[in-house]
Amino acid sequence: PDLSPVEHLWTILDRRIRQRISPPKNEHELKELLIEEWNQIGSDITEKLIDSIENRLQECLNQGGFSTRY
Repeated sequence: PDLSPVEHLWTILDRRIRQRISPPKNEHELKELLIEEWNQIGSDITEKLIDSIENRLQECLNQGGFSTRY
């Protein structure tokens, strides 16, 4: 299972970029949008992800290392 909270941040960034009216036209624009969206991720989101680490690990143990909801 992927227990890394960073993966969830990438999912958030991906969703935010895809929801934009005008998608990035090139790699440079994509980089700029990613930086912009990254800077808008609030501490409430990152704190929630950090706080979930213990639950992620416990669920992994409960599942015997198999897939979890995370």
